[in-house]
Amino acid sequence: RLARSALIDPLTGLGNEAGLFKRLEEYATPPSAEGQVRLLVSVSSGLSRQRQLENRLNDFYLLDTDMADRLCTLPQQVWWSRTSLGAFKGLWTGPASQQRAILDSICGVCTQPQGSYSAVQWVVSGATASHPLADRCSAQTQLGLLTQAEFRAHQFRRLEVVEITPDTVSAL
Repeated sequence: RLARSALIDPLTGLGNEAGLFKRLEEYATPPSAEGQVRLLVSVSSGLSRQRQLENRLNDFYLLDTDMADRLCTLPQQVWWSRTSLGAFKGLWTGPASQQRAILDSICGVCTQPQGSYSAVQWVVSGATASHPLADRCSAQTQLGLLTQAEFRAHQFRRLEVVEITPDTVSAL
């Protein structure tokens, strides 16, 4: 019970940041990894949401629980975590040919209006790596590259995906 509470976000029932780190470090590659990619995706509301809601913490919680429910309805097998207020990260491994469909469905969920908070914009970003490189990258490296994609996504208000390559890993 203690281990579960250390890795699970109590508000949404999704993983938390520690759970995400553990999942990234332990993620097993399927035996037939040929053509497989690992996608680490971020969904976040950013500073515009914080300015709109000011100090109304309950509103943050309601939006986060609503987004957690939406993300869990996606048909793909994405493991989701809530890493902070207004920030979710997901981990998916599958065929490279399905990656675009995954991102499109996540973007679709994030652009649906949310009741009285329809002005809140959620931004989606991602970091993707092909096997076997995905297995050799530390969780910190993958999250660092995702942070770069998140920054650009918030800056340009569009989907940003960074491909993890040996060059991007050494640059980081």
